[in-house]
Amino acid sequence: IEFGPEPFEALREAPGVARFIADRAALGRDGVGKWLLGVAWNLRETCLIDPQRLRTLAPGSKGRDILPLLQEFARRGYIRDMVTRSDGLVIVQPGHRPGGPHAAVHGRGDGNMPQLCRLLT
Repeated sequence: IEFGPEPFEALREAPGVARFIADRAALGRDGVGKWLLGVAWNLRETCLIDPQRLRTLAPGSKGRDILPLLQEFARRGYIRDMVTRSDGLVIVQPGHRPGGPHAAVHGRGDGNMPQLCRLLT
């Protein structure tokens, strides 16, 4: 079944999961973008992202720059803050799930990164 854009546009103004679904649908066939949106949605701690490594790991990315995607997700509230370090790594702080509670848990600094963060670096 194929849906026109109307239902998804209506969901863009909805809170929570409905908005996530609409934002994900807006990415079309962009597999890397959909995956990265899912990562942003699930972040609970500050993470360090290596964009260069992600480019090599993502099969369909063809050397694509993921920074514009991260910036868009920050604009939409999935990421609260992001800083690109001088070595090219990106520090990403979780935002709030649109329509949901703000993620209050951040990196502990004790070297115990969550699995999701280890996957990104």
